[in-house]
Amino acid sequence: MTATGRATPDTHHAMRASVLELTVTVEFVIDELLSVVYAKSETVAQELQFQLIALLSLEQKLRLLNDVLTEFELHQVAPALMDSLRNLKKLRDLLAHGQVHPPAGELMRVTTYRRGKIRVEERRLEDVVEQARRISEDLKALRRIWIWLLPNREEWFDLGGAVK
Repeated sequence: MTATGRATPDTHHAMRASVLELTVTVEFVIDELLSVVYAKSETVAQELQFQLIALLSLEQKLRLLNDVLTEFELHQVAPALMDSLRNLKKLRDLLAHGQVHPPAGELMRVTTYRRGKIRVEERRLEDVVEQARRISEDLKALRRIWIWLLPNREEWFDLGGAVK
């Protein structure tokens, strides 16, 4: 984007890359959060994160995250978090599986091909930028929740015998 907010020829690629990178970061934090909740120790959490949770789809992770937020009554920490994460997943899927075209005015066009059907979807660049800003806020909320759920007991942490 230029200083006036007008789209430049490569804006759509930069925006796509930014959203996809943020999604990877958000998904990694969700993986960490879920592993902390379901593991009995730090070592088990790492194994769970990389050998099981990493194999789940983002949709499955979001369902588990929603269950965790409900179980620990944490929806109030970030009331719009789950809706925002679901919208992020939709945008990620669109950008990851579609061909992004140069902006037409202030619109980003994405062509997708699925099950024999071609579909062109348009998104206002301003809306995509706003969604990316919300994703950054969601990431902060996820980290706050992760810290809240982190076990506060010495036996959870594997300190190699440093604490007895």
